[in-house]
Amino acid sequence: MVILAVDATGDALFVALESGGRVLSARRDAKTKHDESLLPAVESLLKRAKLTWKDLDAVAVPSGPGRFTGIRIGMAFAAMLAMKLNIPALALSRLEAAAEKCGDGDVLAALP
Repeated sequence: MVILAVDATGDALFVALESGGRVLSARRDAKTKHDESLLPAVESLLKRAKLTWKDLDAVAVPSGPGRFTGIRIGMAFAAMLAMKLNIPALALSRLEAAAEKCGDGDVLAALP
């Protein structure tokens, strides 16, 4: 399963491709206009991984916390892609994702 992950909630735009727990390719664009650079960033990432849009099985985006406009850009992109490719769109909490990396036990997650 190939999952496209997109995070536009902060200053930098992050896009990554994951398959079977392995990151196939990732890209970070600092200080970009996310609405203008998201599609070219994903296309470049797919090309580098030798994949096409049709190879994607799901798209994941953070539902927050983060900048409202960035969340909206990511959610709109995921919804459009999910509808066009007939794949699931997954919304994930950035805090839950950070806590998940820590394993079992109590976790206090904070993001800049």
